[in-house]
Amino acid sequence: MKNIDAVKSGDWLFTCRLEPLQFSHFEPKNTEDYEEDFLLSMNEDQLSNFLNDHFVTTDGASHSYKNCTCRVISENYAKWFIANNVYNLFDQFEAEPDPFFLYEKAVKSLCPEFGIQFEGV
Repeated sequence: MKNIDAVKSGDWLFTCRLEPLQFSHFEPKNTEDYEEDFLLSMNEDQLSNFLNDHFVTTDGASHSYKNCTCRVISENYAKWFIANNVYNLFDQFEAEPDPFFLYEKAVKSLCPEFGIQFEGV
């Protein structure tokens, strides 16, 4: 996530879910959710990086900020995206060889029609 230290509660994000979500807070992973052998297989730095690579959105969803394509977006863009169900466009391209590229291209082409600046997907 770009500039992870600057993100604050209520900021809008794109995550791997392809729809805008609001950031809530950082929260270490719960060690009880993982096998003890798995956790013991890591050195101290690896374990710390693993456990602290986690944030929660306001809907309660958990995400990795190192392994999830997270992008901070404006509230205006997020609300436009949601109001127009733009994330549903992805379904049209799922069977294609490069669905994400086609989805991104479709979103880019919609933005000028609505007078909105493309901020990514």
